[in-house]
Amino acid sequence: MRKSTTAFLLISFLLVLGCATKPKFSANSEIATAFNPYFSDTSKDYVYRTKITVYGNELNGILIAKKISDSIHRVVLTTDFGNTLFDFEVGQNTFTKNTIVEDLDRKIVVNTLRDDFRLLFREKFPSSNIEMTEPHEKMTYVCVDGRNRYRISYSDKKLISISKGNAKKDEVSIGFQSENDIFADKIEIEHFNIKLKIEMNRFTQ
Repeated sequence: MRKSTTAFLLISFLLVLGCATKPKFSANSEIATAFNPYFSDTSKDYVYRTKITVYGNELNGILIAKKISDSIHRVVLTTDFGNTLFDFEVGQNTFTKNTIVEDLDRKIVVNTLRDDFRLLFREKFPSSNIEMTEPHEKMTYVCVDGRNRYRISYSDKKLISISKGNAKKDEVSIGFQSENDIFADKIEIEHFNIKLKIEMNRFTQ
């Protein structure tokens, strides 16, 4: 599929909004901090074969992420032939667009990718509520940060999901599958108000 066609579809469908289910929150008043251990080691390169699906249309490539300072991650997506599709430096309060192909260089596309990567790379979530399921195999931390509400879930002490939304609904969720706290073997980013999904499978030699 030509890049221009894929980019047009990506831009068009990001404008379409839908509905999401309303999450339920605990009244527990405990205060704790939830941690995301993935992408936190500055000595490691995180490489994933990545597929972006928008209403059944796919864009495939190789994504390389690296923590380059205490607060900045660099993330690059290339084609299988090594052509760079985008190159960003992402911080929680900063963002640099080093390069992006013209067909993808649209504000709504860049902002959606920026926000997804900020959520993926965020390491700490101060939480005011904690939900637990019996027999305490799953624990969910609830973090309110301005108008945003985050839900960070663990199973058997491993991070399995991070979701972001508001008081009424979740808008995006990131699911993790891993064998350890160093690398997430599989990552799935799913939006609930648009039909956009990003699937990342760790590239191993």
